[in-house]
Amino acid sequence: MPKNYPAAILPNKDYLLEMDIPQLLKVYPNLYVVRRIDGDKNQLVIQVSGDKILSDAALKNVNVANFSVNLVGGLFLVNGHLEFRPVSDDITKQWKGEKVTLEEFNGKFEIKDPCFAVYYRIKDFIKFPLIQDMTFQSEKEFVGFKAKAAASHIEETYLNAFEKGKTIDLPVKKKVNHIPTICNYWHMVLDTYPYERPDIPIDPSETSKPYRRILRHLRSDFLTKCGTFEINQMHSIHKCFYQRGIKHALLRKWMQFWTSF
Repeated sequence: MPKNYPAAILPNKDYLLEMDIPQLLKVYPNLYVVRRIDGDKNQLVIQVSGDKILSDAALKNVNVANFSVNLVGGLFLVNGHLEFRPVSDDITKQWKGEKVTLEEFNGKFEIKDPCFAVYYRIKDFIKFPLIQDMTFQSEKEFVGFKAKAAASHIEETYLNAFEKGKTIDLPVKKKVNHIPTICNYWHMVLDTYPYERPDIPIDPSETSKPYRRILRHLRSDFLTKCGTFEINQMHSIHKCFYQRGIKHALLRKWMQFWTSF
């Protein structure tokens, strides 16, 4: 018998257009997100020095810019919802507050089998030491880079005399953004921001070689090696963090204040 799309994960008119992730993390500091990996777990998970990690093949054809994941701890259930994959752009558009009904999903999703879950702890992603390695072949190129970056973001060591061919490692900002879609309110993205562009994340269509290198580091150093395949702690996120209304807003502030002690 065909499965129906899960109504529980659809956006609702009573929901916030966007959850405040920093506020959420202050109350639930160990929150996880989950990603569906299509394929056989026995073939795509390998052991290296006793640790289980994803094989290179698991994310081989995945563009990891704006890496799509789902928030764990809300109404998205790994066992029951992870297998549903949208196949139409109509239902993967960002939700803007409009009414959503199940009838919109007829013929626009598929069931992925086999598939399995890989979990990432949000704070591990944010703190991960991802770097942007830059090498300048001319002083003009170096000066141009400095001009694009806000002075406050350039460390003093990089304002000194240019040295041709020298590679410098710059820190990359990481952020988890809530981007609810028509088909999934709990959809999140793991975004990375170049050193000289701290407010604009790297886009999947980006062709810049330095930015593509950042994404390669993200894939090989974090996404394949820092996930886990089982988690013991499953927070139950209070509805005030995703529902509208003054009562819920006050409760969010109270919970944040109470957990600050």
